[in-house]
Amino acid sequence: MMERILTTFLFFFLVSTCFALPQKRQLFWKLNPGGSEDATVIHIRAIGSTDTIHYIVSLLEKPSFLIAVTEPLANISINWEQLMASTLDKCISFLPEPSFSFGFTITRILELYGEHESWPEYHNGVYSWYMDQFYWSPQPVEINERGCPLRFEFLGEKYMDRHFEEYKAAVSLVLKIYDDDGFDMEEILWHTINSSLLQISLQSFQPYFQNHSRFGVEFSVASNDNNFFESVLRKKHKNFENLVPEYFQMYEMLVPNGLLKNGGFMQWHRMAFTSSVKSTRSVVPTFQQPLRLMDNEDLEDVLLQSYFGSDFVGATTHAFNITFGYFGHSYYDKFDLLSWSFVFGYGDSPKTDINWMLALVHIFGFSLISIMMTCCCCL
Repeated sequence: MMERILTTFLFFFLVSTCFALPQKRQLFWKLNPGGSEDATVIHIRAIGSTDTIHYIVSLLEKPSFLIAVTEPLANISINWEQLMASTLDKCISFLPEPSFSFGFTITRILELYGEHESWPEYHNGVYSWYMDQFYWSPQPVEINERGCPLRFEFLGEKYMDRHFEEYKAAVSLVLKIYDDDGFDMEEILWHTINSSLLQISLQSFQPYFQNHSRFGVEFSVASNDNNFFESVLRKKHKNFENLVPEYFQMYEMLVPNGLLKNGGFMQWHRMAFTSSVKSTRSVVPTFQQPLRLMDNEDLEDVLLQSYFGSDFVGATTHAFNITFGYFGHSYYDKFDLLSWSFVFGYGDSPKTDINWMLALVHIFGFSLISIMMTCCCCL
């Protein structure tokens, strides 16, 4: 009798496990909540059963992104009068307060000429395309595109440098907000239910150095006060690592959450592309420069200062660069396009053991039989 009960229990347990519905979040978004049309601030809520992840996107001066994890029914408050008057001392808040938050801004596009890989403001061989010198505009929102519930695109054009000289240059940012775990075949990246994806594309650039230029991106990151741990930038190790092609190696920047396990992350492959059709012919290697601690007063950003405070008291700020291509290879001159994507979010970063296999299938077009044989060999 007991054996029959255990067998029945095991049967229903296996059935319920195999056919369990995947966990999903409900997604809602609003442009300039409680404000006017003079600004571009997007508030996206990813509501789960135990918490809500708030994504705040700002195009005020330069593109910035904030993630805040709250109770499911927490509300956001924006003091628009202070925000538009550039009185940025914590005019964005949540009630109840978030259990964790971090944000980042894309400070500038770096144009590199020669062997320079460093980050000073300007010297021979490095030119800075400051993101606040572009004119930024949101494009129409796309919903339910290839299984991705929300897709936002922001376009930066009409670049005017600080000497009032106009250059031909355009930057496209594509933000994807997911409601579940999965693999984005278009971007060749795994994502979790607690993460989103950002694609950065350089389009129709008129290089400052005329030719033979390489490019990079500089990020500035702000997070809650980490009294015990510091953010880290590292290579993500995985099973079967010796089988992984160099381009499919994963790197991540981790933002700890004090003594708690779950914090924030940014994760990416070591590859960018020179074509909208991703293939081995269009792959460009990426390189990450060491994470560096910033003085809080060096970070100027409307969104981050509006949330963390104008002087970032009680917050930690870091910066790092991602550069594309080898010295001596002018990829952009040949193709007039360069795109790179990364996943960012809260909690555990995506598992990547099968990420590279799916990427190989996507890029090389392996057959289903080849996939099955590869999986069997790895078991």
